[in-house]
Amino acid sequence: MKPLPFSYKKICRKIKADPSRVAVMGDQLLTDILGANLSGCYGIYCRQLQEKDSFTTSINRNFERFIWRHILHEEM
Repeated sequence: MKPLPFSYKKICRKIKADPSRVAVMGDQLLTDILGANLSGCYGIYCRQLQEKDSFTTSINRNFERFIWRHILHEEM
């Protein structure tokens, strides 16, 4: 259900942590980092480890490249 914040908040409740004190590390801007930010957690973006992605992940990666280049004005 990413990037919806429900799973992130559920995990924070399970470990009894305030979301503002939780860091989420992820390699997908539109799922991992967006979900972390929507739930009030701190998102840390890292590069992907695998060279190949699943079909749905590769679609997300294309959107991510667009966001990096046109909105954030950075190279990926």
